[in-house]
This record gives sequence, structure tokens and C-alpha cells, in this order.
Amino acid sequence: MHQKDWFMQQIDVGAAALAQIIFNRGRPAYEIVDPDQYTATDLLYGQLMELLADSKIGEAEDLLFESIDVYDIDYLLTAFDFYFRLSEYDDDYLEQCNFPRDEIDAGLAKVKKLFGVNDFKE
Repeated sequence: MHQKDWFMQQIDVGAAALAQIIFNRGRPAYEIVDPDQYTATDLLYGQLMELLADSKIGEAEDLLFESIDVYDIDYLLTAFDFYFRLSEYDDDYLEQCNFPRDEIDAGLAKVKKLFGVNDFKE
């Protein structure tokens, strides 16, 4: 298997497993529950999606880490969703945005450490 494919599979499988365990979801997807009353994480999610749409991945990641509240599980879901989305981008796009693929794994590892989430190994 190509190294990029293996790497993406590791992120996808790891994030999906943690999302299932923590959030009872198969994919770490953030959802705005009440569009009439935005929460802080709803607003952050919107800002992150705008920055990603503008190809500003580094700025988005900086905003994520500046905003994280480790006492609110919705920030963990927001971060998982963010890194899962990044893992779906191809290498050429990530390179164009000056965001190497290994930054995805490093960022996700940092988020898990902040929240005290350990990988589950057999």
C-alpha cells in the first residue's frame, strides 16, 4: 500500500474509532444543533470552515488551538472533525496550502494530549 494511503487510513481509522468510543458516532462530524442559538463551538466551527474554504489551513489550525477549551467535549469533536477533513485533502492541495500531511497527525496527537485521550491498543 502506498505510504500516503496507509497514513490516511491510520488517521481515518483512529479518528473514527475515537469518535465511536467518545461520541457514539462512526465519523467525527461536528453538527450545529440549534441554528437559532449558536454556541462558542458552533461559531468556531463556522470560522474554521471559512478558513478551510479560503485554503488557510495553518490559520485555521492556529485558531483551533487558540480557542480550545479542554473542559468542553464539543471542542474535541470540533478538532476531530477538523483533522478528519484535512486527512481527506490530497497531498498536492496540502502542499499548495503549505501544510504537510504529517502536520495533521501531529495536530491530532496534540489535541488528544490536551484532552487526555489515549489511543486504544490491543
